[in-house]
Amino acid sequence: YKTMTDKETSKTLNCSTRTIERHRSSSGLLKKHRKEDRPEASHPLKNEGDKKEFYKQKFILSPRGRKLKEQVSTRDWPNVVSEWCEYHIQLDDITYTEQNTIEQIIIIKLRMDRNQTDYKESSSLRDTLMGDILVDDIKDLDLTNPDEAMIYEKIYSASIKMSDLNKEYRDMLDKSTKLQETLNVTRKQREEKGRVGADTFFDLCRKFES
Repeated sequence: YKTMTDKETSKTLNCSTRTIERHRSSSGLLKKHRKEDRPEASHPLKNEGDKKEFYKQKFILSPRGRKLKEQVSTRDWPNVVSEWCEYHIQLDDITYTEQNTIEQIIIIKLRMDRNQTDYKESSSLRDTLMGDILVDDIKDLDLTNPDEAMIYEKIYSASIKMSDLNKEYRDMLDKSTKLQETLNVTRKQREEKGRVGADTFFDLCRKFES
């Protein structure tokens, strides 16, 4: 792999160039002509910890990783990296289009987590305010009283925000589900058409069954 191109290797071994690229990448055998490649990563990945570190460094140093780091908060960035590594460990031979889908799924998940945090804060505020008043329903508050009117406004605003957050969450969940389904269908189609290579997990299962 150090002296031949992937295309030359594929001809020698009588398999597709993509299979060579996938196997070399998953084994940690990187070409050293790109800045984002790790010079020290030239040995097979023996366990899941090695794979996580490999995909982590590869993602962080990639153009996609640098772009995403600018788009998310410092608090969310470790979660983005972790999710990205998990997808690459679970799925074999991820294409550029699939990476775009995975990126969308991860970003939506972050937004959903933030949504739930905001919902809990609004719910806690509403419950606290409701516990402080001596009426069973906010409609019973005397809006001519400035203090009660202010409490009414806060409770009402918190309730409206919770309703909006619920709707937003359902929309994001629906979008995330569709993206995940698209990713699964794409993977299944590629496996069925034999585009991934002869040594994938699904192909080995088919060989085992027969």
